[in-house]
Amino acid sequence: MTAGPDGSGAQQPAVGGAIVVEGWRKQPHAGLYAALFLASAGLLTLEISLTRLFSFTIWYHLTYLTISMALLGFSASGAVVASYPDLFRSRGHRRLVSLVVAGAILTLVALVFFARFPLDVL
Repeated sequence: MTAGPDGSGAQQPAVGGAIVVEGWRKQPHAGLYAALFLASAGLLTLEISLTRLFSFTIWYHLTYLTISMALLGFSASGAVVASYPDLFRSRGHRRLVSLVVAGAILTLVALVFFARFPLDVL
């Protein structure tokens, strides 16, 4: 059960077990789809770039590390959202934006770290 769209205390059932984010309509606006597309495209581009970089610079076996870590990240985030469906119910929009920004900053920090301290396989 979720609060009514007008913020009143009227309860309405969650739609088919979907994740409900406070302040969102039943159909999200186009900006959400654009942000989701850009974040997904950026992550896939980063994964492909790291895979190619690893295959040229270090043993090609370690390129599978990139794919494994990406899949682990996607599955871990799905497990968190499935385990805690109320996580985004209050202040969901702010939480999602802050998590995407934090992910972008941490990705840059990780790239700078690995550029400064290279992975020495041998």
